[in-house]
Amino acid sequence: MVKKYEEEIKGVYNQLTTSWNERNAQGMASLFSESGESIGFDGSVSKGPKEIAANLEPIFRDHPTAPYVIKIK
Repeated sequence: MVKKYEEEIKGVYNQLTTSWNERNAQGMASLFSESGESIGFDGSVSKGPKEIAANLEPIFRDHPTAPYVIKIK
């Protein structure tokens, strides 16, 4: 079953990483459904695209964030 969706899953993960590296809160949040959750490094939980974007925007604006390099196996 996972094999069937493997390319789609990789694509979403690549989009998520690209949005993070571009410091694009809206792009990153748009990948989540209304029931999606993002858990921050500090354990904070954001639910749904609007809350996720609202949480990420000041982080990207006010803090240098390290880029990620990914390798999907």
